[in-house]
Amino acid sequence: MIYQIATGEGLTYNGSSMGMQAFIKRVPGSIISHCGQDAEYTRNYILTAQPETETLCLKESWDGLHYVLSHNRRRPAKELDTMIVWDTSDLLGIAILGKEILNRDCKIGFGAPKWIEAAQVVDIAELLKDVEWKILEEEIIPEKMMRCGVYPEGLWDDEDK
Repeated sequence: MIYQIATGEGLTYNGSSMGMQAFIKRVPGSIISHCGQDAEYTRNYILTAQPETETLCLKESWDGLHYVLSHNRRRPAKELDTMIVWDTSDLLGIAILGKEILNRDCKIGFGAPKWIEAAQVVDIAELLKDVEWKILEEEIIPEKMMRCGVYPEGLWDDEDK
């Protein structure tokens, strides 16, 4: 899996690019090593569709999902607190943000794309099977989400959104 958070540069969803959107792309394992060695190949591969891949756009809900799934994300944030994006200690957080940098020389949107190994995808799937969604739903407290700086700001206090 390749993960990318983009701000309208190259990656779009249904032709529109609003704010920071997250994209998750399922790819064959053989692609990862090639991407790690060639930044231009990586960029082209991520920005184009291939028959053997599938891309999921989490739109602007990625940080809300990260907040709900990762207990590490549920703490008040300092302005521009990027450490939450690099925290790889929580598998459910990794499910949303990825783990390892795919290619440091490939910059798309908000930094370099990240990836996780197929074995960790299986581990995450097992964890998600055991998630008690009702308990996680109780974590959706708009005031707390705003204190924690969950992106996009202003969305979480409006029930109509």
